[in-house]
Amino acid sequence: MEISGLFGSFFASSRLGERLFFALILTVLFASCASVPNVPFTMEEEGAELFALPQEGLVYFWTDAIRARPLLDVLSFEGRSGKDMAQILDSVTSAAGVVFPDVAERRFYLAATGDFPRKRANFSFTFSRAWKKQKSSAGGNYWYSKNDNIALSMGSKLILVSDKDPFLPGTQALTPPAAFMDFRRGLVLAGWINDPAEPVGKFIESIGLPAGSWMMDFFFGAARSQADAQLWELVFRIGTATEREADALLTLFSLARFFAQRGAIQGAGSLQAGLPMSPQEAMALLLANMPVQDGASLTFRTGPLDENSIAAFFDSIHLQ
Repeated sequence: MEISGLFGSFFASSRLGERLFFALILTVLFASCASVPNVPFTMEEEGAELFALPQEGLVYFWTDAIRARPLLDVLSFEGRSGKDMAQILDSVTSAAGVVFPDVAERRFYLAATGDFPRKRANFSFTFSRAWKKQKSSAGGNYWYSKNDNIALSMGSKLILVSDKDPFLPGTQALTPPAAFMDFRRGLVLAGWINDPAEPVGKFIESIGLPAGSWMMDFFFGAARSQADAQLWELVFRIGTATEREADALLTLFSLARFFAQRGAIQGAGSLQAGLPMSPQEAMALLLANMPVQDGASLTFRTGPLDENSIAAFFDSIHLQ
């Protein structure tokens, strides 16, 4: 499965993104009377939806759907009507999701919190030929659409969406990385890549920089710009095994930034033309500011960007 962009597994350029969109809009519009999901946390817990995700995924994401609304309007589910998007986002408070490697039995899993209309859903699903109520072997009921291979269940505050039984054992066992929970504070959208050395390394190699096995963590996110509250900035953090490796990595990116500033890499042309960026242009955007080292990690912050520039940036990064 190709992951188009860091968020591409869930958003516009991915067929899976369209499938998740379809599942969400059906859930929000027709919320079911299925059993309340049995989750090992309280809904008052911060980032609760992350703890509902399964382990061993490839790419994870979390978003504050309220504060990130302008970004989600651009990043999410391109080609769908603004009315459909509004129906989803008006009901969802926050969401988290994961996409799995091709070899995994499950393809995706999504959890969203909010206030969902259950009575309307019960009526709609009951009389729909496309949806059938299923009983999980782990206990609880859920709705399943064979045509779209989507399974979903809902509590009054939490919905679970997947391509498999959402109650199967092991589907609610994720403990998010402690470093990520710290990283996402202040961000409206954030995520991480499991085992990032190979997929992120391919992007680094595409711009002519060496990529080794030094990468232990890769987090990504978005926040309101510190320079202009009407704009946004992207934030990335690379974690290495040792501080010495982070030192060497900082030197490497400092040299790349030097050449970018000298004009060897042009970063604005595609944005101004409304075209996808090349990897070199994306790197120039990434290195707009000097990376900040904190022990064994480096944090990158872009300059102020509008929503369309961020969409172009993520659309330019392809992880296989």
